[in-house]
Amino acid sequence: MYRKHWQTAVALGFILASGLLFGLAVGRWLAENLYLASPLLLHWLPSAVISVAAMASLLFISVLALRRGRSRASLLAMVSCCLPLWLLAIYVLPREVNTVRGSVLVVGSLILVAALSLARLAPTRWRERGTLVVAFVFPLAVYLATLAPTVGQHDTFEFQVLSYQLGIAHPTGYPLYIMLGKLFTFLPLGNVAYRVNLSSAVFAAASVALLYATIKLLTGDRWASLLAALSFGFGCAFWSQAVEAEVYALNALFVCALCYLLIRVSLGARANPSTSTRTTEDQTSRTSCTCLRQFSSRQRMVLLAAFVFGLSLTHHRTILLLAPAILAYAIVNRGWQMLKVRHLAAVATAFLCPLLTIHLYIPVRWWQIHGQSMAWQQFADLVLGRQFAAALTWTAFLDDPLRPMILARSLVEQYPLPALVLAAVGILCLLGRRAQQRAHGSWREALFLLLAFAAYSLFGLSYYVPDVSLFLIPAFA
Repeated sequence: MYRKHWQTAVALGFILASGLLFGLAVGRWLAENLYLASPLLLHWLPSAVISVAAMASLLFISVLALRRGRSRASLLAMVSCCLPLWLLAIYVLPREVNTVRGSVLVVGSLILVAALSLARLAPTRWRERGTLVVAFVFPLAVYLATLAPTVGQHDTFEFQVLSYQLGIAHPTGYPLYIMLGKLFTFLPLGNVAYRVNLSSAVFAAASVALLYATIKLLTGDRWASLLAALSFGFGCAFWSQAVEAEVYALNALFVCALCYLLIRVSLGARANPSTSTRTTEDQTSRTSCTCLRQFSSRQRMVLLAAFVFGLSLTHHRTILLLAPAILAYAIVNRGWQMLKVRHLAAVATAFLCPLLTIHLYIPVRWWQIHGQSMAWQQFADLVLGRQFAAALTWTAFLDDPLRPMILARSLVEQYPLPALVLAAVGILCLLGRRAQQRAHGSWREALFLLLAFAAYSLFGLSYYVPDVSLFLIPAFA
């Protein structure tokens, strides 16, 4: 009896807090956009009135839900529908004025609330698919609305030009990004610069969708996963790279893809241990048209992860920072039991094929552009980015006390403080969860994520560049 009252009180408190946050966001939006029409909007009173009205409206709806026969279920459903309103904390808490971000978040949160309310009437299967579509389409629409319309500066301008010309970018060459950018230049939309910018928007939206799928694997909660993924997608650092031709959105896509594939393999093997090492030898004897028939579904997933890892190395070398976390994750999950010796050759092939073939673009285009072959030393210096080695000092966090402050500031700029607290609570919950069959994430996944975060954070602390927050984007995910 007391437990039901306690749950009802917590749910009502959450709903009231959501209404307060929505009222503050609307009040701030009105003050920033309509202050010329009515200077009174700059006063605190309109925001207070709007907040009280929003809280009263939600409380009234909650009381109506409590009077129904399915009171508890209706109230919990209302709590889940209010989750998108907490995206507005990204707009309310920062000091700087950003009217575009405010408009997108206010309108977007209302759309998500409406979508969640309508989704309650749909079948479960369509809810899952629809949420994944929302996780891709909604960020993409926002990125398109804020996409840079023309040429940019510095690296952005370089990538816009070289993607059209199929050139060779500054170290590490970025051959994959150049070739993908070239494909986008064929789209009949806007000018060439806009089309290359569009590629970053697509990569960023796909990153958000994959991040949603990964968090869904870990938690099993559809709406909390969507809220967390959108919080990442609309963070300052990531959003800034989703609207112009830059390499960081595609790098984030690869990081999210690797995390999703590895966690899915691990959780799938844990849920069905009897089939995790089984191969379809009978299918191999009957069908010889493809060598993949000899691998189980999870072994194919491992091959796909190896392929993605090799492909990502043709784009951004910082993906190597995931290697220690991947190795530790494989050890704690006894990953070697899934692959036999004869399968290791297939994994190595899946890893090396994209790594070697995509890099062939550089010497081939070098010869076509310069009329002479590329020396091995030139190729190694370009691909390995040796000219940037002087900016990397692995002991910087020990020698320079200001470096940890840079990391802390970047985290606060990306996420509001409540979101960081929730992230810490989530990691602690994973650490305390035992790895049981058919369970979601456990301490193993928490260890993997913590090691990945530590590696990218250490790199950010050690790399002396002006835009270090951009290199921390994988840590933010």
